[in-house]
Amino acid sequence: MIEPIPLSRLSEDELLDTLYKALANRKRRRMLRYLADHPEPIPTTQLATEMSALEYGSESSAVPTEQQSDTHVSLSHVHLPMLNEAGMVSWDRDNDTIAIAPALRELVVTTTGDILGVSASVNELL
Repeated sequence: MIEPIPLSRLSEDELLDTLYKALANRKRRRMLRYLADHPEPIPTTQLATEMSALEYGSESSAVPTEQQSDTHVSLSHVHLPMLNEAGMVSWDRDNDTIAIAPALRELVVTTTGDILGVSASVNELL
């Protein structure tokens, strides 16, 4: 497993590249939004169920087991490794839990009014 570089140690260009790559996918954006609203670590199976429900517009209790399983595989093999390596989530593979990374809460993104006028920085946690 690749050890993530803390977001606060990336140059502005590296930070923007990391953000753009991670946020380029709708499923990853939804995951980060969900995790931001649930700051305590949650089981990845719960995240898979919630993401399936969002994707298919149903209640989480109505998501078929096969659909949850397919989503869990996708999260575990594609999306969670990318977000973990980018330092945007904390993924405990031993306990199979996921949480938003503290540094992501300290992310500051500013724009100057046009699409190319974006800057980003991470405030150091005290």
